[in-house]
Amino acid sequence: MPSEPCDALTADVETDFLLTEEGHKSVQDNTSRCVSSMADAPEGNDADGYGSFSVAYSLPYGNEESDAEAAVEYERAIEDATGAAEHTLFLDEVMEEGEVDLGDEAYFVVNGYDFADKDIPVATLAVRSANLNIRIEYQIHGPYDDEPELEDFAVPDDIEDIMVAAGEDALAQVGN
Repeated sequence: MPSEPCDALTADVETDFLLTEEGHKSVQDNTSRCVSSMADAPEGNDADGYGSFSVAYSLPYGNEESDAEAAVEYERAIEDATGAAEHTLFLDEVMEEGEVDLGDEAYFVVNGYDFADKDIPVATLAVRSANLNIRIEYQIHGPYDDEPELEDFAVPDDIEDIMVAAGEDALAQVGN
């Protein structure tokens, strides 16, 4: 578990996700998280919009050494990000999804998300490496005074590639 999760916000991550501020970390017993909540909106979106990026590391709560419990939590993360979980803010609006080659198992999805009653696109990458789960999220927001529809947002064409590259950087922080 990295004590400095913001080290995963490498120069490539900052460039790929147009981050305009350093990340803010939160480290607890079984979790380590870094959030950069201000990024420029990607090309094709309103210039007054913005993005946010987060990376979270977690070990299973019940038994932090258990690969099997980590696999269960990994599956729950996928259910959440695809909108299949019972209690989730993710919508049933999956735009892109699939397994990717990273860690022991990894899954990428772009879906709609209910953010303060505004539907926004969120790219999520869930990665499991042994007993460690990593969840990376990239949100695209419209201007504060506007309420664009989900289909009005432009997700970068290379979103899967840059999310997987961010996942590789996050895994590198834990020696994988």
